[in-house]
Amino acid sequence: MSCQSILQVGLCGMLVWACSHTPQPSSFQDLLSKDGKVFWVHEADVLSTEQQQHPLDLQDASQEQKELVQMYQSGAWQKMVKRARVFLMQHPFDEFALTLLSAAYLNLGNVGLAHYYADQVLTVNQTNSAALNIKGICSYKTAYVMDDYRNALALFNLAVGANKKETAAGTNAGYLQLELGNNEGSLMEFERVLKRCKHCLKAKLGKGIATYRLHKKDEARTLFEEVLDVAPQNTVAMYYMALSFYKENVEKSNSIFEDIIRISREDSIEIQEKSRYIMRNHFQADKNKL
Repeated sequence: MSCQSILQVGLCGMLVWACSHTPQPSSFQDLLSKDGKVFWVHEADVLSTEQQQHPLDLQDASQEQKELVQMYQSGAWQKMVKRARVFLMQHPFDEFALTLLSAAYLNLGNVGLAHYYADQVLTVNQTNSAALNIKGICSYKTAYVMDDYRNALALFNLAVGANKKETAAGTNAGYLQLELGNNEGSLMEFERVLKRCKHCLKAKLGKGIATYRLHKKDEARTLFEEVLDVAPQNTVAMYYMALSFYKENVEKSNSIFEDIIRISREDSIEIQEKSRYIMRNHFQADKNKL
């Protein structure tokens, strides 16, 4: 069983989509999945939803381990941290608990301890892709120079190489490449993720953004439509869809921007302001033609 799910830590912002249903978890990675979360572009993914780095699954997990997972999944990270510390006093090298502890600290914003416990995980299993991914996020979060970003990318790629089902690290690498302006590299990262998880919306959205930036508008629109079929109020997909029509169909573009502005959600404030600004530019351009 792998301790891998999706934890995201501001690689550009935050976006949000909701699941229509929540299946009954049958394994550890199912419990750790964060499919209902929406990210702007993009909060870093901590644990992958489809990983099985270890043979242990929920039926083999102890009751204490199951409780740790449930606390993590419910967002009770501070409570989980306290319980994990007690558990680790009796089982100091438990990879499962150490990985969850590292992920919880990252969710709580304590990058130092997240990095520390990720290192402890790697002393137990140097190919634990969740720990490598968390270290990549920590490197990104504390980056000052370009070499720090390169180090984050290297760690994400190590995580992807360590586990054939790793998707979180690949998604993080794709969005970091987008942030660094490497659209071709970003596209390659997202395509690699989608080969492993063809329904991964964050990767599909990222591929759409990279494709749009590479001036392949029709292909990008198809990807945004696929995201919106599943998450109709994904404001990031809506925003880039509107941008794709900006020069060729102002009426359609503005209609999508208006739909974004009508969505009442705190995480959409930034993208709504951008939409208003572009619409004002449309209006001013039309006025200047008069």
